[in-house]
Amino acid sequence: MMFSSWFFLALLGAFLQAVGLALKKHALRESGANSLVAAGIFLGAGIILFVTHFFQTGQWWFDGPVPLSFWGGAGITVLFASLGVLFSYRALDLGDLSAVTPYSVFGTLLLFLPAWILLHETPKPAEILGACVIIAGAFLLEGGFRKKRDVSRQDRADRARNRKALGYFSLAMVFYSISPTGDKIAVTATEPLFAAYVIHLGIALSFLCILALRKKYRDLDIIRRAFSKRSFVFALILAAIVAGYANLSTYFALSDGSVGGVMSIKRTMPFFAFFIGYAIFRERKNARRKLMGTIVMIAGALVIGFSG
Repeated sequence: MMFSSWFFLALLGAFLQAVGLALKKHALRESGANSLVAAGIFLGAGIILFVTHFFQTGQWWFDGPVPLSFWGGAGITVLFASLGVLFSYRALDLGDLSAVTPYSVFGTLLLFLPAWILLHETPKPAEILGACVIIAGAFLLEGGFRKKRDVSRQDRADRARNRKALGYFSLAMVFYSISPTGDKIAVTATEPLFAAYVIHLGIALSFLCILALRKKYRDLDIIRRAFSKRSFVFALILAAIVAGYANLSTYFALSDGSVGGVMSIKRTMPFFAFFIGYAIFRERKNARRKLMGTIVMIAGALVIGFSG
């Protein structure tokens, strides 16, 4: 059946991820505090998911022995998702939400290698076709199909800024392409809700270690300045809720679908991000080209997703 439950769960995860990125971009802007924001979001999400797990099961831990494979999968996710968060947050600080996020579908091209090596999920011919469509969409988004024309100094500055952001975002997508395989291993070894809260707390711990090791956080000035703002605290709580349930939706989808299929559907996130950026944050420069490029790239991701 084409539209099984994992499809809708992955789509929900994509929408919530777009909302979470918008919160980071426009509501959690605190200079030099990316690690603090990440620690707060993942710690909050982990606590929320822990409470959800406790009320649903009546237990704080997994009912039964936790396999070694779970810790291996969780370790892969914590390491590579933490690196992905670091680079994607830096990209969002530099570039426009609607210009940067469409390139997240490039991660679809990288998903199949770790899944093939660790889970033996072999790519199909339709997945290669989808990859070609994604590349065409990226070319369109960048303006490669248009005739060259003179642009203003501001346009050149904006393009340079967004291209620098895309460098960081491309690195983030490399790391994000590996972490879903760890998610899949952890989810199938135990169950989605347990895996979700343990992994989120693990990512939070990695960022808390960064806070402890980085000199600029030791005097607590950045932390005090950030948490003195009610808008920051409210946005952080909201972002934690959104991030927790966005990833939980993906974990439930991974329990039924393949890594390539689920994450390809989740790559529809830029479509939601485009409309959030356009309607709410007034990111309307080159809007038609951004929309067309985003749609083409997402079409490629969907071809890959439906092939599974």
